[in-house]
Amino acid sequence: MFSTPQDDLVLSIQSPAPSEPAIKDWTVMVYLAGDNNLSEHMAFSLEGLAKFGTSMSDEQRSKMNVLAYFDGASPTAPTMYFDYTDTGPDRLPFYQPVSGENSASAKAVLDFIGWCTAEHAENGRSRKARNYALIFSGHSLGFHGNTFLRDDSADEHFTLSDFRKVLETANEHYLDDAEGGRIAILGFDTCLMSMLEVGYELKNVARTLVASQGSLPNTGWGYANMLSDFAVAISSSRDQTHTEQVQIAAGSLVRSFTNYHKSLAVGGRSIDISAWNLDRVGTLAEKVSELGSKLRQALLPDTLLGAGERLHGVRNELRKVLLQSHYDTQTYMENQCIDVKDFCQRLAEECSLSEGEPSTVLRDIASVCDSVSEAVDDCVIKCGFSGDAYQFSNGISAYFPWSSYAFASTDSRYRSLRFVSDEDGSQRGGVGAQWYKFLIEYVGSLTLRRARKSRKITFPTSGRYGSIGHGSLLELTTEQSKDSLPFTKDSLPFTKDCLPFTKGVAESGSYLGRFGQFKNYELGWDIHGFADETVEETAAGNVRD
Repeated sequence: MFSTPQDDLVLSIQSPAPSEPAIKDWTVMVYLAGDNNLSEHMAFSLEGLAKFGTSMSDEQRSKMNVLAYFDGASPTAPTMYFDYTDTGPDRLPFYQPVSGENSASAKAVLDFIGWCTAEHAENGRSRKARNYALIFSGHSLGFHGNTFLRDDSADEHFTLSDFRKVLETANEHYLDDAEGGRIAILGFDTCLMSMLEVGYELKNVARTLVASQGSLPNTGWGYANMLSDFAVAISSSRDQTHTEQVQIAAGSLVRSFTNYHKSLAVGGRSIDISAWNLDRVGTLAEKVSELGSKLRQALLPDTLLGAGERLHGVRNELRKVLLQSHYDTQTYMENQCIDVKDFCQRLAEECSLSEGEPSTVLRDIASVCDSVSEAVDDCVIKCGFSGDAYQFSNGISAYFPWSSYAFASTDSRYRSLRFVSDEDGSQRGGVGAQWYKFLIEYVGSLTLRRARKSRKITFPTSGRYGSIGHGSLLELTTEQSKDSLPFTKDSLPFTKDCLPFTKGVAESGSYLGRFGQFKNYELGWDIHGFADETVEETAAGNVRD
């Protein structure tokens, strides 16, 4: 990481330059939770941060603080704080060892943020800023599983709700002097965090979110390029309103990451990344829940249409429409999550193509789909993709599993989210409660095929999941799976770019796995662009930001 001998890693305290402002425009904090198999890759992230620090102009240095936390897997190297703000050809970054750290603890996150916002830092400069960008790098499966910012040495991880509470505390105690009293940009250099449920959970702790719907490569974000573009963006947007400045800065991270990986698509790499306005995620959540309500009511067998028409025929047609739309939609995490806008576009199209004249029910569903798509566009600031695997990404995904087993394996964790439950913790009273109830109906009856048995089986018609006909299957499976992903048992080594069962298997397993690919997308290594731009705009390099 450093080009000088170890003996030279003794840094002198430097006095602040006379022209140094007391409060800078931005403090960028990068939290590298690398006490796992990502440790070596995060060492390269530190190299990128050091490279950016060295390349900063005096003007950029006067506007930005760049700081990092690194907890690696080495048994001899300590956890360290880094300050890259004053790095130069003849100036090493300031660093401070920290002993006994568990990066998956509230204390570690809060101590680092406190260090990053110190009024009088060790190098004599203030780290206070008008805006704070906080980036977390590590493992994640969205709200699923036991991997979020996992620390292998401590055998601990964050839940999404605990993570939210940590950031609420950080805003109250350390970031209260920021514009709006909260984090300006919350970034996730992790997998699967650009989810509606994640954004709704964190909507009050940050203004914007930058994350990926799908998996990220182990190497993560390219900090040298991304922060260089970030610095240019904040410098060029000074005449804009504060909200526009934050959104332009967040959009620059998306554009930089997408353009960098464009050159790697020929090697088979696929990525997506998006920035979205968390102030508008509430409206999107309401629209998605409205769609869930419409779908659920149309699927209930005792629902009646106008003029006494029974729903049986429409329900059967809707079943086919839903299954086809779900199959065609851009998905993530082994088809457990969907791109919200892509699904709504596919569903609206299938409703219009149903046999005969579309019924009132299907027309209403198509109309709600259009409103959801508009809400996604209103929420997403910028969405980029490269490679074929995520080419139909539009910026925000949502949980939409295929089977009762997959649903039950993570049900208790899903119900704990604010999207599903009220803020006071009451179950299934949140804004997304109707979407949750639709999922129960979908996996409990619509996609469920009964077992082939020689004897008659009687299923209870009520229980924790209500009267859905097959509630006992969900109830039993939930208890068996202990809320873990059934195929991982939360003990196999995770990688940032895939689930464990797709890595390190025998050659025959990888070969046969190709035949099990669920989607049938047209492949092309040169597929890239931005969901909010036309092909021509992307080619011309126009910026909607």
